[in-house]
Amino acid sequence: MSTYAAPQSSPPRPLPRSRLYWAFSDTSVLIGRSVKHALRNGEQVIVSTVLPLVQLLVFRYLFGGAINTGEVDYAGYVIPGVIIISIGFNVSNTSVGLANDLQEGIVERFRSMPIVSTAMLTGHVAASVVRHCISITVVMLLGLAIGFDPKADLLDWAAAIGLLLVFATAASWLATVFALLAKTVEGASGLSLIIVFLPYASSAYVPRRRCRPRCAASWSTSRSHR
Repeated sequence: MSTYAAPQSSPPRPLPRSRLYWAFSDTSVLIGRSVKHALRNGEQVIVSTVLPLVQLLVFRYLFGGAINTGEVDYAGYVIPGVIIISIGFNVSNTSVGLANDLQEGIVERFRSMPIVSTAMLTGHVAASVVRHCISITVVMLLGLAIGFDPKADLLDWAAAIGLLLVFATAASWLATVFALLAKTVEGASGLSLIIVFLPYASSAYVPRRRCRPRCAASWSTSRSHR
């Protein structure tokens, strides 16, 4: 007695995907990886959020009374500088994280897989921008609590946020360059400190008009002793 065997249907063939789709997919996976690593690392969380808050409180309540900013309250004057400093702290973590991946050999594993070659760099940069957004939000909330009273309208806020995101993205890419140039994780950390300390040499904390007379007096005094 013969039995009837139903024809087996072949599984549906997956639809072809574009290179742009796979680039976005690979990058999103590595962004999630970088964000998870940052959340699991308590030191990065402290450097990204707590350290800028401590700096804001120190300059607001310890040094703010000795610095005359004119008609602008010192809380409103110093918060942009603290935000820039917080971006510098975050890009330092980006440089160290990428250098650590290069040292541990994970890059060779990624090269053996069919992923976009720039996905790892883009993942680190995008995760860094996410940390920037969190850090900036935390600094702004604390600033509002200690007396920051912005007068900007919606268009001004949009322009400020856009400028900060552009600066944060550019600084993150510069941090990846430092990580690629450095031969060790410590070297990458040291190179990224350039971004951290540059704002201290600007008028981020003290108005420039207040620095000039003191610098001129110091310079003239040093010349009179020669």
